Parts: sequence; C-alpha cells; structure tokens
Amino acid sequence: MNKNFISAVVLVFALMPGLPAAATGISWPTNQMLPTFSGPAPVLDCIDISSSSGAEVDLFSSLEGIVNRTQPQIITVNNGDGEGAFTWVSIHNLNYNLTNGYGCILKYKSYLTGLVVTDPNEPDTLNLATTMAGVNNELICDPGLLFTLTNAPYNLPVTDDLRGRFSNQYQVYGYLYTNYWPLCTHRIIAGMETGIDGNLRDYLVAVKSATVWLDPGTGQDANLLAKFVSGMTPVNGVYMGWWPSEGNGLTWIASYGIPVLASDFYRNGSVYSGSPRTINVPPIPPPPPLTNKIYVSLILSDGDNAQYMEHVMKMWWENPARGKVPIGWTADPLVADLDPAMINYYWSTATSNDCLVAGPDGTGYAHLELWNAANVAAFATRSDAYLQRTGFRSITVWDNVTTGSAQSYATNCPTLLGLFDQGGSYSAVNLGLKTIPLTPTYSPDTNAIISAITSAASGFNGTAPLFIAGQAVTWNLTPSDMLNIANAFDTNKYQFVRPDHLFMLYQRAYGPPSVMTLSATSISANGATLRGTVVGNAATTIAWLEWGTNNGYGSRTAITSVGNSSQTVTANINGLAVHQIYHYRIVASNSLGVARGVDVQFTTGGRLETWGASSFGLADLPAGLTNVVRIAAGTSHALALKNDGTVVAWGSNGNGQTNVPVGLNNVVDIAAGIQHSLALMSNGTVVAWGGNTYGQTNVPANLTNVIAIAAGGYHNLALNGNNTVTAWEITFTVRPTCPQG
Repeated sequence: MNKNFISAVVLVFALMPGLPAAATGISWPTNQMLPTFSGPAPVLDCIDISSSSGAEVDLFSSLEGIVNRTQPQIITVNNGDGEGAFTWVSIHNLNYNLTNGYGCILKYKSYLTGLVVTDPNEPDTLNLATTMAGVNNELICDPGLLFTLTNAPYNLPVTDDLRGRFSNQYQVYGYLYTNYWPLCTHRIIAGMETGIDGNLRDYLVAVKSATVWLDPGTGQDANLLAKFVSGMTPVNGVYMGWWPSEGNGLTWIASYGIPVLASDFYRNGSVYSGSPRTINVPPIPPPPPLTNKIYVSLILSDGDNAQYMEHVMKMWWENPARGKVPIGWTADPLVADLDPAMINYYWSTATSNDCLVAGPDGTGYAHLELWNAANVAAFATRSDAYLQRTGFRSITVWDNVTTGSAQSYATNCPTLLGLFDQGGSYSAVNLGLKTIPLTPTYSPDTNAIISAITSAASGFNGTAPLFIAGQAVTWNLTPSDMLNIANAFDTNKYQFVRPDHLFMLYQRAYGPPSVMTLSATSISANGATLRGTVVGNAATTIAWLEWGTNNGYGSRTAITSVGNSSQTVTANINGLAVHQIYHYRIVASNSLGVARGVDVQFTTGGRLETWGASSFGLADLPAGLTNVVRIAAGTSHALALKNDGTVVAWGSNGNGQTNVPVGLNNVVDIAAGIQHSLALMSNGTVVAWGGNTYGQTNVPANLTNVIAIAAGGYHNLALNGNNTVTAWEITFTVRPTCPQG
C-alpha cells in the first residue's frame, strides 16, 4: 500500500500531503479490492446531463466526485441511456431533486479550490485534469467554460492552466507521474480514452486515481505505464476503465498481477459504491433429473464489463424471452464493491432460469495463463470471498484455462462448481473441479452457435450424458436469440440448463465418490471390524478407514481399490484398549474429489448406565450386562448389543419386543420401534420381532445385502449395499414408499 495512506480496520481515505483532511467518507479495508463510500444523503441533487456539452459533462462529473468523496450528494442522469435515465436511481431507492449543474457549483463551492483548465490541442490533458481534480479538488474546465466560471456568480480562480504546456502525451503523463502519482492512490489506476466525457470520471476523481491512456503494445507507452504499475501491489490493485488495445493491455499487465475492471462507460460510481452491501443470493433451484441426454448451457457474455451490467444487461433483462430458457449471465464479482445493489437487483429479480456467472476471471479480468503461480494463487484466494458474497458458482476464464490456474481455483475457491474455458480446448478435472470448454467460444451469430453445439454433440451415442456450453456475444444477441437457439434442438435428445446445473449434473454423473460410515462389528475387548460403504460414481476410486481415540483419528487402514463401483470396505483392527471409546470414519478419493464419512464411535465393551422413570423397567438393567457396544431404545423397551454379537433386551414386553429370538448371534446393529425390535446380521439379513399390528416385523422376502437399519414407530428402513433403500410396514400409510431414484 502507498505510504501516504493510513491503514486500519477501515482505511480513512484522506490526509494526502498538502490536502485538507476532508475525505472522511470513503473506507477501504486492505482485503477489499475497491473502496466503500458513505451512504448517500437522504435527498440527492440530480443533474440531468442529457443536453449538456461534453465539456459540461466533465465539469459536473468532477464536481460529483469531489463532493461525493465525503458523502454522496450529487448524481447525474442521461436520457440517452438505453435502460432509462432514472432506472438505476429508482432501483437504488434514492430520493432526489432535479437541479441545474451550475447551481450545484454554487451550492458546493466550499468544496472547491478552483479550476484546472484543459488544453484542447493536447487531448490527454483531460486525463491529467481528471487526476488533478481528484488530488487538488479542482473542477475540470474546458477553455470554452472559462468566462462563465471565472465571473459572477461563480468567481472561481484558475488554479492550474494546462494550455500550451505539453506537446505530446508522453510529456502529459510524465508530468502526471512525477507530480501527482505520489499523491494518488496506488490501489487503482485508470485508462480513459480522451474522447470519453464523464462516465467513470466522477469515481476516479473521488478515489484520487491517476488516469492515463497508454497502449503497452507500444514500447514508449509500456515504459511509461510501467512506472505507474510497478508501484502497485499484485492482486491488491485494479486497472479500471479500458485499453487502447484489449490484447496488448491484458498481456502486458499480466506480469504485474493486476486485474482489470472494464468500466470506462460506467456512471455514478461515487454514489452507487455507497449502496447497501448486502447481496441476497437465492438458493440454487434443484437441477433436472440426470438422464442420458445432451445437456447444454448458453451464456450471454460481456461480464468483465461494469457498464454492460449497468446498461445493456439491464435492457436485455427486460426482454420478454428472459425466463423462458436457461441463461448464464456473466457479471463481474468486483461490482460487489463498485455497486453491490446492482448485483442484489439482478439476483432478486432473477427467474429460476437466470444464473449469474463470474465474468473473466473472478475478481477482475486477467489472462491468468500469463501470470506467475504466486499471483494466480493470490488471485484465486481473493476471488473466493467475492464469489461467496455474490453467489457466483462458476467462472468464464479468458483467454485460456491451464492446469495451474484450475488447481489454484480448486484449492482456494471451495464453493466453485466449475470453470468455462474461453479458449475452447481445455477439458479436465483438477482436484475435483471440472473445466468445460466453451463451444462456441464467443459468437455473435445464432446459426454459428447452433452449428457449434451440433458439432460438439456429433459423437453422442446415448449411453452416457454429454455436457456442452456455448458463449454468445451479448452486444449482438439477446434472450430472444437464446430461446430461438434452444428451440432449434430436439428436446428428446437435448436439454438446456443453467450453468450451475450443468456442473451439478456433471458431478452427479462423474463426481466425487459418495460414502457412508457403517457401524463397527465383531467388537471385542481389544479389536473390532470397521466398515464403510463407497460408491465410486464412474471414476476410479480408492478408499480407507481412519480411526483413533478422538476425531483427529491418527491411524488409517490400508488402501482399498473400489474402482467405479459400489463396495463395502472393511478392516479388522487389533490391539485396542479395554473399555475405550474409539472414533472412525470412511474416506474415499478419486480424480474429482475426496469424500469423508461422518464420525462414528464404538467402545470396546463399556458399562451401561440408565436413569429416569422406570415405569416399564427401562432403568432396571439386566444383571451382569457388560461389554455393551451399541444400544437402542423404543418407547418402553431397550436393546443392547454386546461385543460377542448377542442382544439383550429389557423393559415392556406387551408385544414380545423383548423376546430376543433364541440363538440370535452375529448381530452387527440394532434398532427399536414403539413395539418391535430389529437386528442386522453380519450376513446382511434382517431379523425382526415384537408387535406386528402394522406389519412392521414382516421383513420383505429376499431382503439381503443390507448394511444399515433404522426403525420408526411402526415402520422400518434398510439401506442396501447398492445404495438403495427398502421400507416396510402397513400399506395404508405412505411411509414405505421410497422416492424414485
């Protein structure tokens, strides 16, 4: 961080050398990419710039930035905005009074030190003036406005006149670097084309950002820009605005580890950055059932672009086809700082078919394939907090996913469901995180998208599901086009889904293993057999059991190869201490991730104690009952499983529930209902006794390979080794009907 800043839990954005300590309205924690402004004033002064000249737009934007630095009090609107002049003002629930911009200059004159006059013969002086306006609290003044502003009623002094002082852009930006970069924030630098009036400039003035327009594809531009960017901390700074050349800019800045936020046409950042930071993310709706179909996600993209979210995305959001077809809408997680209410608006008005996707590449646009490994890891770590806050569960990665970047995302972004490769060629699973290539990568034409999807599906034979994602250029295509694309495909073969559903379905088909820790068997004073069931889920899987005297475990059994099938993993352990409680769990791993079962405990022959009412003899333990390894309690009776595999029962016997069948042994688990009892045998069969009023002891014929049991009041459940469930009891209830699948 620049030494001219004061760091605390909240960074007070003020106290620049030689400046009044007035900038108390901006906070900027060190772990936050962009600052937070104070909440807007109860009533804002609203300047309609629809008919203003470009020079006036710059004038009012600089006023807006200077004033709003302390507290947002000025906002500008333009009826040329496609989404409507007052649309976002209304969405942000802001009260305002329409006012004249020149009247605002008089109202807020005490905030100003004077005028910085631009040189029309050297357009880059507009960017220098933008920087100076922020640092010196000066209004940007085109020479054509000088007479008005220096005379009554304004009477503003000319504090800096840039006319005739520079003969080229290098002199302009060299002067900026020498005289103003030390006084600017080093957490933002901006690129603004000199023909763009207003827009992002209010925000840049407010945060005291250096503003330039340099193309690092040119040697002299790169050398000059390097002086600025080398003073920024990797992954703790942002390049805002845009570039003369996207490719040159993103390639060059990659070596510095600085992400980019395209935002040159974004307006009123100095107001909306003070909006409430709460983002209410809706839960992901259930995905459709997995069948052997071709699943396709369509993505409308330009999500590295804040002004797209402010303008065109809002226009397309009103398209009548939205909600009729699943669409992924790219958005930039950094907008959680720049305008959190905007993301909250899109989520709160989304249909179940609308899904926000992180645009390139997380916390900003970054060609991570060109970054060094340390900066990639730091970027992924920083992105995680923004992904979780915004609810974005997938990322479009531009230009190319690499194994290194995918592994960094997998390691540092635990809520991420998957990545989309804009390069269109990378398809892999890294540490459980799936990357799906975009097909097409970025197309403005519906026929080209249909053709690309058809080509990608050409090898489909119906024996397994196929997963495809295509990306459309949002400047050319709308939700209506997405609907037309989806309608061009046979619904018996293709199913269009949200991007998050695409990854969820993939994981269901080829995901991490599923596991369940089972009860221990053959428990003795110094040994036991540990068990767990594993389903490989179509990927080669290995499994083992962890055990110890606490849930830190400390010991593990030998690895068992499960393959991609279902298997019960068992291990005999010996040398255990007598009357000791042990913990254990099943663990399985494959290329898509690691699954850990729940912690289960057993004891090597414990002493049982009871307490409470004993109206049915429940608290009256049978004499000599020892070496108990598991217990179960019904309404008025109890069961104990001993380490020799036998069962002891006591309590009420009105329905024979304590009449343990003669010769019952090799029991590995027990369960008790209201009037009946169950025992799971080591051979996978179930024995039931006691009350049978509702058929609860009528064990289904051919019920075998059972690995776990449970008893309800008058019904029972059995988990089979193939991960299916069998239920039984009287037929007039609905409880024995297991969900399909």
